[in-house]
Amino acid sequence: MNRAAHEAGDMVKLIELEGEEKLFYPAFPIDIAVIRATYADERGNCTFQREGVYAEALAQAQAARNSGGTVIVQVEKVVSYGCLDARLIRLPGIYVDALVVARPENHMQTFGTQYDPAFSGEIRTPLNALSPLPMGTRKIIARRAAMELTPCAVTNLGIGMPEGVAAVAAEEGLESMVLTTEVGAVGGVPAGGMDFGAATNVDCILEQPVQFDFYDGGGLDTAFLGLAQMDGDGECERQQIWPEDRRMRRLHQHYTERQEGGLLRYLHRRRPGGLSRRRYAEAPPGGQGQKAGQAGGAGDLCGPLRNQA
Repeated sequence: MNRAAHEAGDMVKLIELEGEEKLFYPAFPIDIAVIRATYADERGNCTFQREGVYAEALAQAQAARNSGGTVIVQVEKVVSYGCLDARLIRLPGIYVDALVVARPENHMQTFGTQYDPAFSGEIRTPLNALSPLPMGTRKIIARRAAMELTPCAVTNLGIGMPEGVAAVAAEEGLESMVLTTEVGAVGGVPAGGMDFGAATNVDCILEQPVQFDFYDGGGLDTAFLGLAQMDGDGECERQQIWPEDRRMRRLHQHYTERQEGGLLRYLHRRRPGGLSRRRYAEAPPGGQGQKAGQAGGAGDLCGPLRNQA
């Protein structure tokens, strides 16, 4: 974190409300919001039809505007007022203070891709046209995890190792899966690496706060999350990331505590000096989970998954 963040101290507070631990996020003024959109008209009304992620654009603009701050929106092009379809406008001009028309090289759709219409839902790409995940430790772990996918189950894929689950599902033609990311993608094949957050052939793109409302309400059936380390009994090593910080543990529970009967999968790759070779953790307390070794040998991990997912 930068010096200003250190000087500000703890922004999130762990409180107890009616006997339960809750995370309290005090409101603070937003001075500047910098947002990306596709087109804007002369009055600042902005559309997002070529975007793969909406993130918190609307909430950011409202927060800055209501704080007396400034809202700056970067767009591909400014067009005449009245020519944009009102149904495509996701950010009204009453929130916008300044528009910046970016050069194409400064307006990439994701950190890794200049523009892919399949990310924004404008076209659908055949699954066999997607690049497969190279065979290796990461793919074997992802294939083992993909064996736990349930048709029509609403699934969250975290960043890191869990990204490979989407790639394996696409390679195997498992089109009945409902994969989501916290950034807002629903359906399709969530992208990984520098494209994380977007999804190919997405069914719907939600704003990130709305997606988290759904997660927090218990909408997920399954979550695949990354972690630092795990031992042979499935105990997670948190000390590497948040030493004795109950707030981070509470945030981690955000994905799973309301999912009665749901499964939580942790994916990790063993690093030098790591705690374990274990690649799959059990269900939450009360669930019936399996270790990777109990599901079959390496042949299962490298063979077809269609009959096992």
